[in-house]
Amino acid sequence: MNKLYPLGEQAIVISFGDKITPELNDRVLALQQLLLTKKFSWLKALVPAYASLTVHYDSSKVDFTYLSQLLEEQIKAIDVLTLPEGRLIEIPVRYEGPDIQEVLEYTGLTKEELIFRHTEPEYRVYMIGFSPGFMYLGGMNPQIACPRKAVPRKSVRAGAVGIAGEQTGVYSMDTPGGWQIIGHTSVTLFSLREGALAKAGDLVRFFAK
Repeated sequence: MNKLYPLGEQAIVISFGDKITPELNDRVLALQQLLLTKKFSWLKALVPAYASLTVHYDSSKVDFTYLSQLLEEQIKAIDVLTLPEGRLIEIPVRYEGPDIQEVLEYTGLTKEELIFRHTEPEYRVYMIGFSPGFMYLGGMNPQIACPRKAVPRKSVRAGAVGIAGEQTGVYSMDTPGGWQIIGHTSVTLFSLREGALAKAGDLVRFFAK
């Protein structure tokens, strides 16, 4: 069941559900693609998430009631859309992070088993957030899940590969963070000149360096 609700005075959130699934995320990305092709004059920005799309609009050109009705009509059209295939991004990782021993002790795995389970999947990029270029990835093997650190670090350097709960990701910038750092990559995820390396709908595969 789709839900539309305001986010402040110039944004609408369109929610397709409360689960993290490729099917719901596909609907988010399909609606994003459709709205971008329309080139609406009131459209300021689109922010995709796991199962929702936030539409930022110019309230001097359109109001919430009219826009809600228009978006409901656009949603009806997305089922016939074909999304372009996401790009596969391969990221080399040196698995020598400061928290790898803690993760091994928590999971009961050997280092070789941890690396195998972390590099085996193709991860889906569900959304970009937290910091510019940071990828929220889905598809991690639950056998390597590990809680966040009790006390976050004040600074985690860009390129750090971490695990938090059943998520894995790569820090795109030097920021505070509480993820368990199991490795590091030299790949740049974000730059002011090039922007973000990945976008929602892309795929990521890690490999041991």
